[in-house]
Amino acid sequence: MRYFLGFSLALVSWIAPLQAAEPIMLIKPPVAIEQDYIVPSPDMDLVPQITPYQMSEAEQAAFACTIYCGTTVEYTAWNGTRYLMQEFLGRKMRVLIPQSWFEVASFSADSRRRFVDAIDLNYQYAMEVSGSEPSGSGLNTIAFVYPTGCGTGAAGCGNEGSKGIEMNNYDPPRNNAHYWEATDKDSLYDLISHELGHNFDTNKFSRNANMGVNTDSAHFYVYMLGHATTYDYSYDPGDSPALSSREFADQQESRTLYTYRGISGANWQACGANETCGVGANRVLAGPLYRARQLYGRGVYKRFLSFYKTRLASGQPATTQDKMDLMFEAYSAAANRNMLCLLDTLQWPISPAARARVNTAYPQANPHCTTLGSNGQPLILGDPLYSGISNPTLYNNADDEEHFSVRVPAQITGRTIAGRASMFRVSNARNSRFRVFHCSTAGTGTTADVWYWPMNESGSAYDGYPFATPVRGACALGFFHQRPVNSGPFWLGSRSDFVTASNAGSYTVSIAVEPYTPKRWADLNVSRNPTTGVLTFSVANVDTSLVDTGAQTVRYWVQGRGWVANANWSGNRVATWQPASNEDVSGLVMRAQVYGAEGPVSSRTKSVVYGADDIFGNGYN
Repeated sequence: MRYFLGFSLALVSWIAPLQAAEPIMLIKPPVAIEQDYIVPSPDMDLVPQITPYQMSEAEQAAFACTIYCGTTVEYTAWNGTRYLMQEFLGRKMRVLIPQSWFEVASFSADSRRRFVDAIDLNYQYAMEVSGSEPSGSGLNTIAFVYPTGCGTGAAGCGNEGSKGIEMNNYDPPRNNAHYWEATDKDSLYDLISHELGHNFDTNKFSRNANMGVNTDSAHFYVYMLGHATTYDYSYDPGDSPALSSREFADQQESRTLYTYRGISGANWQACGANETCGVGANRVLAGPLYRARQLYGRGVYKRFLSFYKTRLASGQPATTQDKMDLMFEAYSAAANRNMLCLLDTLQWPISPAARARVNTAYPQANPHCTTLGSNGQPLILGDPLYSGISNPTLYNNADDEEHFSVRVPAQITGRTIAGRASMFRVSNARNSRFRVFHCSTAGTGTTADVWYWPMNESGSAYDGYPFATPVRGACALGFFHQRPVNSGPFWLGSRSDFVTASNAGSYTVSIAVEPYTPKRWADLNVSRNPTTGVLTFSVANVDTSLVDTGAQTVRYWVQGRGWVANANWSGNRVATWQPASNEDVSGLVMRAQVYGAEGPVSSRTKSVVYGADDIFGNGYN
């Protein structure tokens, strides 16, 4: 797919497939393979080939699992190779996991429960946002095999508009931990949601290029859907130092509109229809949508796709201008406001007919078009809050010193040199969380793919969230958190092996302490009547400031069952659910989330594994 895990995971090998004289192709090959998705042929059999498998005594003895182990099956991958897998069933998803994963200590029973449930819930979100489901009968299958149906280089592979995903399985098994460790933090590894997004491309945007005029429109759709389901709908940082949903929106906008506007000569043809700006055409197309998300909330994604679905039902756009107009109009539909002032500032070529339609649909002026921010620009363009640091210490790193000491808040100007890293030794940084805003200077070379890592005194990457400055004239916003285990100064530095003569250049870096106390909108409580078996759901420690406007109901989710109960937001927010008679609900993952008329208006609560007393839950009975 677009992301290839080529660093420490480059050394991959086969998981042990079942031995067979010749692989048996039980699924017709696709018509075409493009990057990380498959376009099925009309007669392609999309039913996964899964058969029960009875392990021998020796195999059972070698299988390191006693709790929540799934069902042993044989899976025939898209390339014809047969694998021994453990099958877990959700409400909408079937998850096939290699037995080798069970040898990794962190892949505990509760990790497996959260992993399966997070994939299932992501499907639910994608269904709610897109208003449709992939074609194909039965559960959607995701199998972790090597290689995927898209070949040895792809981290994942999904059927376009149809059910079926294969994700890469790495060797040794511990290299797969990024898949499940994300769900231990109540998130979902975004490459999984990315491939699931290809499944939900039911309008075949990649085939019809309905999303715009560039050649990779399928990935614009997938990124947009994935940002909604993985970050805006799902992610609640809790006590994690990772990005909140709002910070993620800020970060994405900094890499799209903010960057686009800083590139000399940037225009629609060069940067949106083609890749000649270096920002990435899909990033440019997503810019107005990300800005709408910042200003108008989570519902923008659902409104955006609903507009497309309605318009496409009456016919396909006939010309390139029609395709552009469809997207330009969809920005206003997503914002539920007139966004023409943004398009006019960007000088994007909307037609007079499309302009008239937008003005008819949204006749009132958008106040964000006239209200100015601290930078003197209309708020619709975004206020560069990223670089706003009070009284920074100024540094000039013109000689690219590797041992360059700074005290935050700081603003650093400098340049990268081929084969060298730009290292900043931050001396007043104990147990703090930081915002780092990095811009390369237009016209002097690019610092593309220069990754910044927080490192300890020994110079080894240790605990943080790296980010990259994408292109010449571009900016990137990053956050990281220094743990208290690092008692002294630390280094923030680039990767010297990424800096070459062709991309060395000037930069400006702003570093400031980021006040941030991670909180959840509420905690979930669950109790069960021992006589009737009825479960009672409630929420405590509610923080209404973390819930968007328009809240109507609190929904309660149970693994494999879906949204089982609703409570009025304005009431006591208590709801009950009656499981089937004598049904054992112990070990099921449960969550709560606030919904409005257009979808979630909060992230979801921390997951509870009912009846478990683990390090992630509080123990419920």
